[in-house]
Amino acid sequence: MKIAHLTPDQPLASLKTSAAGLSTDEATRRRTEFGPNRLEEVARKNLLLACAREFTHFFTLILWLAALRDLLPRQVTVCCDQNLVELDAEALVPGDIVLIEEGDLVAADCRVIASFGLRVNIATATGESLPKARQAAVSEEDSPLFAKNIVLAGTSVVSGQGRAAVYATGMNTEFGRIAGCAAIRACPR
Repeated sequence: MKIAHLTPDQPLASLKTSAAGLSTDEATRRRTEFGPNRLEEVARKNLLLACAREFTHFFTLILWLAALRDLLPRQVTVCCDQNLVELDAEALVPGDIVLIEEGDLVAADCRVIASFGLRVNIATATGESLPKARQAAVSEEDSPLFAKNIVLAGTSVVSGQGRAAVYATGMNTEFGRIAGCAAIRACPR
């Protein structure tokens, strides 16, 4: 079953977490298992060669050179050991509970578990220019790009606030997949 189809409590159980967040020990264990929440580097030499060889993929190269990583935050607010803590975004792991509010960039793909007037600019993921409401209720949408209870890495919170359970980090996020596809298309074969 897709995470968007679950009730707000079910993702917590499937991610083996709670609304209070992970313990410090469990978060550390998961960092070892899942690695850092970051986009992988693409060798600059390959990008320059790709530009020279495949002008048709020039737009893809510009995306990489414009630092996609700048669309991700450096710090996030996380529930840990039943406390709110500021954490480097690279330290996020599946199961972390993040607080998001107006002005925040979203650091990982998350299932909204509580929402108060939450609206998100999803243009980086879908190209849609108008902010979209996000809520904790079950969504029938199959695609995480359009599910009303999912916030994606690389998007930004326009208004409101919410709590969300991280379910994908780094290159496993939709943003990471888009970036990975861009790198594959840009790199010479």
